[in-house]
Amino acid sequence: MTNRPFGALGNSALAIVILAAVPLWFVILQSSELGADKWQQLWNIRLPELLWNTLSLAILVAITCFILGVSAAWWIARFNFPGRRYAVWLMVLPLTIPTYVFAHIYTTLFESDGWIGIVWTSIFGDSIAIPDIYNIFGATLTLSLAGFSYVFLMAHSALSVSTQTLEEAARIHGVSKWQVFLRINLPLLRPAIAAGLAVVVLHVLSDFGAVSMLHYQTFTLSIYLQMSGRFDYQAAAGLSLILVLLSLTFLVLERFFRARQRYYTNRQTRKHQLKEVTPGITALIWLWLGFITFLAFILPLAWMISWSWEAWMQNMLSSDFWGYAFNSLIIATVAASVAVVFAFPIAFYHTRRRSMLSNAYLHSILPKHISSNIS
Repeated sequence: MTNRPFGALGNSALAIVILAAVPLWFVILQSSELGADKWQQLWNIRLPELLWNTLSLAILVAITCFILGVSAAWWIARFNFPGRRYAVWLMVLPLTIPTYVFAHIYTTLFESDGWIGIVWTSIFGDSIAIPDIYNIFGATLTLSLAGFSYVFLMAHSALSVSTQTLEEAARIHGVSKWQVFLRINLPLLRPAIAAGLAVVVLHVLSDFGAVSMLHYQTFTLSIYLQMSGRFDYQAAAGLSLILVLLSLTFLVLERFFRARQRYYTNRQTRKHQLKEVTPGITALIWLWLGFITFLAFILPLAWMISWSWEAWMQNMLSSDFWGYAFNSLIIATVAASVAVVFAFPIAFYHTRRRSMLSNAYLHSILPKHISSNIS
């Protein structure tokens, strides 16, 4: 095997990267037409608020996903309890619900005539108003429920292959269980958690559906308003460029933490044994996992089934509805197939010619879904 950086495989990867970079070059070209006065105007009027809203939302969602994902992964990967295998699926099923649908469902549920609104009113009456979710907390709720599964999958995978030798050594030296978790488990999980949170943060930065439904001003919503309302494509491109730079920053941070995965090892002597739990602990585990599942999947699914049944009974599901469903299925199938075909040469080239060039190819295609918002 030669060490030539290019060849048929390298040229294929380069062609795909160039094609994927077209939206980014469009953003850069459009942004270059902004004068200093326009950049100053954006900074004085929009940028501070958008940076604060977007970054604060990303941080809150990351913290919430960390709590939900790591806690669920810990219980499932380390303890043996009835229904454990089904719990893994329950933690992954929320990925089947798009963020826009999450936002639409929860805004409906929190209306005065929604399920949560009715229950809230029956408990508190008119003395305490129904919580308003058209704010950062509502956006955090919907995006966290839609994205914590990424952290769960990464953490669960890492916990499943980790072993107990280091933990036992620490316990022998008198370290408490909580200290073992903080000093041993979390450092070992750091690469997996960083990768999961990077995916979550990138989804938050690029999300448009949920934030638009909740009327929460972030970069994506502001970019759309600049285009559709003001027809200011240069300003939209400038905001998109800043959003891409934010995404690249998070990718660099994720790369930094993942590069320190030398602390993670699976070359221990014994694989971790699942701990048997008492009925009381089993109830506690399922209380927490059930709470997550109820908010992230069961409640939205129940609402969708109820709405679909009402629509069916009222003959609202016309041929147009089934046409939309068929179109969505076709587009999803074609997009997934094209993504696999395009991703394979880059991934294969990276594994066979691991270098700075292949690594640049791999990371250059990640933030393009954000810049394509204005293309």
